[in-house]
Amino acid sequence: MLLRKLIRRTERSIEIPENPTGEEARRIVEQLFIDAEGSNYRNLKRIARRLRRQDRRTRSSFEKRLMRRWGNAIDLYDLFLIASRQMGEDFNREHRAQAANNQDYTCEALVRIRARACLIASEIRVLMVSGHASGALTRWRSIHELAVVALFVKEHGNDVAERYILREAVQTSKQMDKYEQHHEALGYESRDPVEREQVHDLRNKLIARCGSVYARNTEGRLEYCQAIPPSIESRRRLVSPTDDPTPAWQATACMPDLKG
Repeated sequence: MLLRKLIRRTERSIEIPENPTGEEARRIVEQLFIDAEGSNYRNLKRIARRLRRQDRRTRSSFEKRLMRRWGNAIDLYDLFLIASRQMGEDFNREHRAQAANNQDYTCEALVRIRARACLIASEIRVLMVSGHASGALTRWRSIHELAVVALFVKEHGNDVAERYILREAVQTSKQMDKYEQHHEALGYESRDPVEREQVHDLRNKLIARCGSVYARNTEGRLEYCQAIPPSIESRRRLVSPTDDPTPAWQATACMPDLKG
């Protein structure tokens, strides 16, 4: 309501013809922006606190209604997430040091995957209690993919687990190169040349060891031979030949379509 008043005030200050030409429409839009930078911006700034307070009341009322309906389920979700975190902490405390001494890359990879899954589960919780169901389903899909990766790594052992962990250096190298291309436009400083050289050297050693596909293919981190298809669906079927449990309507939430 308050924003509508500001828009109407701007409209009254500009003479708008009944059927404006393209040039007139452009002039009107430019004038609207000019006014927005002037008096309307000052008015909006003055009422910003009231706008935020009104929006927060609406949001709070909605979330209270949501918790009245789904509170029991969300409480169970919280308990499950807390238990998962505690079990992970207990496992790390009791076994991770020994796994590191034994160069058990499978254990290391699975520990990292579990930690990332817990982080995403926390994000899902925030999205659910604020009513962003499609966003929660999208992040749940990420947990499903992490579960597939974990099963794949566990089944194929240390060699695949080590490659999965080490490929972080290849990804870091790509991200660093992309940063160097755009840092000036972003107003940031260039990275240390010595650091870049070290990262590139490590990347080159990994490519020499594992093959060029290791660097080219985004999904190459899980390929232990070129016969393995790189898609997440193909890897899922290697560890579980049954159909994907994700219904089509859930997958739609992950797509950049109007239907959600």
